[in-house]
Amino acid sequence: MHMNIQYSEHTSSLAQTRQTTIAQRVRSLNADMRILRQLLHTQVPVIHRLTHTACDSLRSWQIIHMHHWTMYCISICRHIIVLAQIQRRVHVSAPSANMIVRNFS
Repeated sequence: MHMNIQYSEHTSSLAQTRQTTIAQRVRSLNADMRILRQLLHTQVPVIHRLTHTACDSLRSWQIIHMHHWTMYCISICRHIIVLAQIQRRVHVSAPSANMIVRNFS
């Protein structure tokens, strides 16, 4: 019986630690989404201008810039995947998850 009490206290402590870690992860994702959103908003006009220009002198820079743009997109996809994994595995409450998605969109 004594062992069971110890085990249940230990389990409870683990669950609490896990919840704290999840909360930190959600806050971190939230901050990352804000940064990514700002980056995207500042980059969209640049990409738009570059993709609509026929100027040869800009073409090589455009390719480099598009590579960075692709990296931003990949980062966002990774964040969404991580968010989906957190939701599925540890059942982050829907409001927390939706808040992150709203900040991204």
